[in-house]
Amino acid sequence: YDADFPLEKGYVQDAASMLYFYRAFDLKVGQKLTADVYTSKEMWTLEVKATGEEHNVKVPAGTFDCLKVEPRVLKDGRALDKGSMTVWISADEHRIPVKIVSKVQLGAINAQLVSFKQGTKPVAADPTPTKHPQSEAVKEKP
Repeated sequence: YDADFPLEKGYVQDAASMLYFYRAFDLKVGQKLTADVYTSKEMWTLEVKATGEEHNVKVPAGTFDCLKVEPRVLKDGRALDKGSMTVWISADEHRIPVKIVSKVQLGAINAQLVSFKQGTKPVAADPTPTKHPQSEAVKEKP
């Protein structure tokens, strides 16, 4: 069926593109990035916080030094208890998702990188937008 759903905010992502969007930012431990996400005919806020570093994370694709991030979903400024998720992202310019552990109401999800083909360019040397309106992690360019 066909329907229109007006979006009231800028820089809106969908759930799938959010994985690529936050990888474009060089988050450091303690920093967080928030972005508006439109899914299931509703607007949500996704907050991604860098919670730590972990060295020698072993998965079938190899061993990586990683940044641990924990996304959480907010609706109208309040955190929703939909479960928990931790994502390990390679701590290099490519920021490859290496491992995901999630606990949800139905059970647990564990994903590991099995293989990949390295590209020639980093994810984003200059992400767009240069400053996300709600980001604490990205500084405006001079």
